[in-house]
Amino acid sequence: MVRRQRLRALSTSWGFTCSCSLCALHPELAHASDERLVQISALRKRLEDWETASPQIAQTLISLYEQERLYARSGIAYWYAALTSCAEGLRWDTIRYAQLGVEFGLLDGDFRGEKVQVLKKLAVRPEDHSCWLKRYK
Repeated sequence: MVRRQRLRALSTSWGFTCSCSLCALHPELAHASDERLVQISALRKRLEDWETASPQIAQTLISLYEQERLYARSGIAYWYAALTSCAEGLRWDTIRYAQLGVEFGLLDGDFRGEKVQVLKKLAVRPEDHSCWLKRYK
């Protein structure tokens, strides 16, 4: 959530004003962070149609997650990066992003989740997955 929403939710739900390093950012830095969070939402929405989205969009999403230090939640960005790379037939990018997606998915507690299982297969032989060259079929 953007800063204002986070602060309001914490105040309403827990009855306190957060003063962590993120919530206490200088207003200009907080504004930049809020803009990145809005971009993350927009890119995630765009990447839901991963068959037509470019790997560059997914790479931008990864970068935004890193800038916001949202590492535990970045597994979804690697998921989309693996799928978009697979759809374009970019074997080594697919493998790299799939491996990172597995790692971050496991960190997020998704040990047996469907996405982690798919990423494990993509990390070995992306050519065998239905996403392979999907954009060109």
